[in-house]
Amino acid sequence: MKLIKFIAIYLFAQYSCLTATHIIYVIRHGATDWNVLGKVQGITDIPLNEQGEQEAIKLREKLAHINFVKAYSSNLSRAYKTAQIILYPKPIEIVQESNLRERARGSWEGQLISDIVKLDCHNNASKQEWITHKTHKEQESFSDTYQRFMNHISKIITKPVEGPILISSHAGVIAAILYHTLEFKLGFRWHVGNCGYIKIQVDRDGQITILETDNIKHVSIK
Repeated sequence: MKLIKFIAIYLFAQYSCLTATHIIYVIRHGATDWNVLGKVQGITDIPLNEQGEQEAIKLREKLAHINFVKAYSSNLSRAYKTAQIILYPKPIEIVQESNLRERARGSWEGQLISDIVKLDCHNNASKQEWITHKTHKEQESFSDTYQRFMNHISKIITKPVEGPILISSHAGVIAAILYHTLEFKLGFRWHVGNCGYIKIQVDRDGQITILETDNIKHVSIK
């Protein structure tokens, strides 16, 4: 009888591992001086400013009820510092991953966003055109960025579900997830505010479901 009970518990545990889903909070870092100035950051490593630190503290308070068990961060300092602030004083290791960093924007980095928009608006682009578009080879498209993110997710879903996971990343990464998982509307773009986030559910096959968004807008560009 004990053997049968043990086998039943073991099989149930194995089934649970195969059918369970991961809950992940993907957050954008707090503000930097370049955010305030309206400059394209990309992979240029601009640190959080005082405003950004305060935004991260407010997000920590908002997510205080979440018992994160693991944490990952972009290897750019603004994202890593944001994760540190949000998790304080919990003793959770923050693993830095280059796959979670912002979209590379090449020579556009450091330029004003308002100037770039005039050069590269693509207001009438279809979904496929928009997510694969890049002006020159130094840039990454949203599809490139999404693939990087999914490469990281593929590692997570091979591990047992232990509890909620925090990923500290960037606006371009979150936008890439939204463009690939939600309905695309012509003439609309995703805008992710500093310390905005999405709560996602990831199945064992890598299927993403958006459960919640915060400080994120779907804005008309026309």
